[in-house]
Amino acid sequence: MRQEEATLSPNVLVKREVRCPLCGADFLHWSPRSGTFSLLRRDSDFCPHYHGINPTLYQICVCPRCNFAAYRDDFGDLSERLHQAVVAALSRVKLGAAVDFTQKERSLFAALRSFELALISAQAREAPLEVQASLLHRAAWICRYGDEMGREVSYLGRARDLYQAAFDHGVAKDRRTNDLAVAYLVGELMLRTGKILEARPYFHLVANAGDAKASLLRQATDRLDDANQASHIERLLKTIALFQPIAHLIGLISAHSERKSVAPGAALFRKGEPGLSMFVVAAGQAAVYLGDPAQSAPVAIVGPGETLGEMSLFLGRPRSATIVAPAARKGFVAVALEVIEIPRTAFRNLLKVDPEVVAAIAETIARRERENAYWLAELDLASDAPDGPQSLLLPKIRRFFGFGADLGADEVLDGPGSDVAVPLSLTPEPAAESLENGSTGREGE
Repeated sequence: MRQEEATLSPNVLVKREVRCPLCGADFLHWSPRSGTFSLLRRDSDFCPHYHGINPTLYQICVCPRCNFAAYRDDFGDLSERLHQAVVAALSRVKLGAAVDFTQKERSLFAALRSFELALISAQAREAPLEVQASLLHRAAWICRYGDEMGREVSYLGRARDLYQAAFDHGVAKDRRTNDLAVAYLVGELMLRTGKILEARPYFHLVANAGDAKASLLRQATDRLDDANQASHIERLLKTIALFQPIAHLIGLISAHSERKSVAPGAALFRKGEPGLSMFVVAAGQAAVYLGDPAQSAPVAIVGPGETLGEMSLFLGRPRSATIVAPAARKGFVAVALEVIEIPRTAFRNLLKVDPEVVAAIAETIARRERENAYWLAELDLASDAPDGPQSLLLPKIRRFFGFGADLGADEVLDGPGSDVAVPLSLTPEPAAESLENGSTGREGE
């Protein structure tokens, strides 16, 4: 995992001497000085984003001598039994020269290592489940900072399961958290990992709890609405042929998609525009124009369940058609076009979660690309046809989208268009094996 190189001002970090409860060594732990950072916002799972130095990177103290790691508050004495268990667990860790924890500044990679070591130490000393979950959760935040969604989702899934176990068994009363906060986090991480139906009961529980804090109640209510919308999107996407090869990821796609309305007469997108997303028609109709909508007739009318813009999204081409929500005809009431927008970032993130997504959808895209090339090659041949190129092109387009060649232009169709999704890849720095797919995260405070 990379982080931009930066040298901090000498006064940004302050040192504190810490005694390791495992080996007894005294070492220095560096942390940001108060006033060197300010909170910009928190994500819905409480992940903080800061202006200035990120204190999340420095939350774990790591003994450079024996690798014992924990939150500063958890550097208490260990019983003989737990002492032996932690020594045995850390003896199996192969760090090599991966991270030098005597250094003042901490990179994203070093921060991730610190949470992984803290998780190993916490498991061996039988720390409460919500503490172990918080370490995994924070490791996911570190991956989010580094734009590594594949690893982030993995850590979130493990944190989710531990938070759920902590909630089921009752949260330890000596921790700075409560059952409702943990219930919210179970729902939140369910939703973030694509388990939409499973998330809703937890949000519902918190949203209807009489003793929930006002801020937590508001968040749970908002996220319950998000989960309900994602559930509707998921049901629709499961019916779309394009998504059948990646059915196991539809939950994740749905959680990162959005339903939007297009007013009658307005354009969803225009020919020649860069494509940053694809769309699925959820309700209403969409008119597809190959030319200027003001000077030409639509080549097709698309209805619910049809996709728009996927070809240019995957192939990095400009929009090849203009899509308009039809205006009301005389004597009829116009119906707004409702679409599901799936952004480029959603597909980019899927590539990070499962690189095989590319192979799964390649066959469909390749087949459409071959057929598109065939149609374009025939345009010159069709130019002398009595009714122009459309006389040959439209039947082929209709067959391509499975509507049949004998339907009228006012009964069908969809048009391509969008920008290619380019996955970002961050290489771990330095190159070293992961300790054990572990990660970060104490619950929101």
